[in-house]
Amino acid sequence: MKRTLLFFVIFAFAISVSSCGGGSGNKGHGSTGTSKKLSDVENLKISAPPQGNTLTLSWLMPDDSRVTGVVIVRKKASAPSSIDAGTKVFEGNAATF
Repeated sequence: MKRTLLFFVIFAFAISVSSCGGGSGNKGHGSTGTSKKLSDVENLKISAPPQGNTLTLSWLMPDDSRVTGVVIVRKKASAPSSIDAGTKVFEGNAATF
């Protein structure tokens, strides 16, 4: 059986929303969201049941009031260095995946 080595990194982030646009009649206004890594999650636990090809990740959110969620990024061969450096497999404010 061929196995693939995958690396997972959990990034804690804050979403900042900025408005853009102009006066009346401008349909180009709206908001854009960007994420910024703030802190590392704590107490990361990984469990893998012997009968399956699944992993369960759990963690504690950082004690940082700016943190609004986490992004889990997966990558083959090496650990992702940023949110955009792999495949995003989870984004939200849960503490389990």
